[in-house]
Amino acid sequence: MQTLSKNLHMVPRKRFDHIVIDEVHKAGADSYRAIIDYFTPGFSLGLTATPERTDGFNIYDLFDYNVSYEIRLGEALKQKMLVPLHYYGIADTGRVEDVVDTLHTYGRVDDVHGLIFTSSVEEFHALAEEPTRRGIRAVALAGADAPACREAVVGQLEQGEIDYIITVDIFNEGIGHPLCQPNRAHA
Repeated sequence: MQTLSKNLHMVPRKRFDHIVIDEVHKAGADSYRAIIDYFTPGFSLGLTATPERTDGFNIYDLFDYNVSYEIRLGEALKQKMLVPLHYYGIADTGRVEDVVDTLHTYGRVDDVHGLIFTSSVEEFHALAEEPTRRGIRAVALAGADAPACREAVVGQLEQGEIDYIITVDIFNEGIGHPLCQPNRAHA
């Protein structure tokens, strides 16, 4: 979106008959607005899992309040369209110990794979090595890591060489990996 929004002059305004905007909840950003306002397609489709915004931006207005399909999280989980999410919030100073203890308590010894999301780079560094030190097969992966490194770590997860990826600043939005698909997931 960033590149296109800066180079709109290179693409004719009427170039596309249809435009599909994934993650349309970001459409309030200047880069998205520039693209949406520039093109004049016959049909536009916006996709998002989070239409309600706290920043005051009205996604519905972009599409004249025309919602072609809506399914809420509970119903999508019930229909097995999504992999169930197990979220464990930890709010005290013993976060690292609590995370590792949670893995031991709720983890299984069979073929389970998971993503552990951290809320900050500081927390990421604090947690990165502790699971491995405690016998849990995990690798830390950050947004700053090169794409080749990310692919290698995901490959380790796929091959069963590790069980968890500890992450910060990646996989935050929809992840289309086969291990995370409800009909293909091992977890």
